[in-house]
Amino acid sequence: MDSLHSSMQTQPPAAQDDSKSPLVVTIEQVLQGHKDEIWNICWSNNGKYLASASKDRTVIIWKKEEADIPTSGWIAQHKLRHSFPAVCLAWSPDDSVLVTSADSMIKFWDTTTGSCTNIVEKSSDTITKLEWLPDGSGFISAGLDGKIIFWNANGTMKECWDTHLKVFKFTISPDLTRLVAVGEQSFVKKDNLGTSKLPEDVTKKRRLYFYQMITYELPTGKILSTIFFEDGLTSIRITKDSRFALINCAPCGLELWDICESRKVEAYAGPKQELTVIGSCFGGEEEKYIISGSEDGQVYIYDRDDGVLLNILSGHGKGCVSTAAVNPSDHELFATCSDDRTVRLWRMTDSFDIIRPSDIHDDDIHDDNSPVDPAEDSWVSVDALDCA
Repeated sequence: MDSLHSSMQTQPPAAQDDSKSPLVVTIEQVLQGHKDEIWNICWSNNGKYLASASKDRTVIIWKKEEADIPTSGWIAQHKLRHSFPAVCLAWSPDDSVLVTSADSMIKFWDTTTGSCTNIVEKSSDTITKLEWLPDGSGFISAGLDGKIIFWNANGTMKECWDTHLKVFKFTISPDLTRLVAVGEQSFVKKDNLGTSKLPEDVTKKRRLYFYQMITYELPTGKILSTIFFEDGLTSIRITKDSRFALINCAPCGLELWDICESRKVEAYAGPKQELTVIGSCFGGEEEKYIISGSEDGQVYIYDRDDGVLLNILSGHGKGCVSTAAVNPSDHELFATCSDDRTVRLWRMTDSFDIIRPSDIHDDDIHDDNSPVDPAEDSWVSVDALDCA
């Protein structure tokens, strides 16, 4: 069986709301090329490329083959090396440059040639997030040293904010009016808490650290709001209308917040998150779905508006599914990466009429819960690729 183009369909869980349209998800392709856990994935802005970052100290750029090829799919175009496990990825708006990070080092890559064009190392601790400015003038980095740094496109530092926050993740609102960061603060400085105060229960417990979601005004850096959480926060995404923020909360859930009114709108229970960083995303037309990985090796899909669990995907092997990302030009296509060393491409549809039962043969059935076997001929392999 060719597992690159599996037509197995995944049925929604029995607990779904009967009033909801059934959501069917199929595996389109499985990509293998990394030799260790994959921690992050990021689509190019045009949706034609996918970058994956791994504990094996490499980043792979996957490319969509031409559609007129009968067996067209995603193939490895470049394999890029770091000296430490690769963590962060960010494409320039025109997709000509990919910036990646490993530990405190940032590398710039020409996405056409796969060559490294620049290296900068200004952070004093691990970098946890990179994001380009929409106008292509530069990008932003943040890390565990509490610094949010604004860079010019050529790698020179433009501005640095000292946040006193161990920044786990951040994102920029599409309207460019806010930067929202999530992280941990290990001490309290009253003059840096914005307009919010410590919750009573936190004060009574005398905790030495607490978690926060802080909204900053752009470009001034003024704190607009600070929201406190009892448990860890590891990722954040903002809707296209710049109104809502989706955050992953340990140990088992996600929350949707109205960042204009600083209030929780919806919660999504299920994904396990105790020891690792999980990244979720919005999916579907009008961002109507919530997609998240989990430490139990599964992928959870929810209805964004009412929190109903629509599907649980068990295609990955053992280990954590760390990141989910939707293709920006094809909202039904999303990717997930896992400790099982694979990237999986999935397609969603609201109808069961995706394939006929007669199209499925015994030889096409693949046990997606089985561990990854690197020797399988049907996987996409990039061992022959040289690294820049």
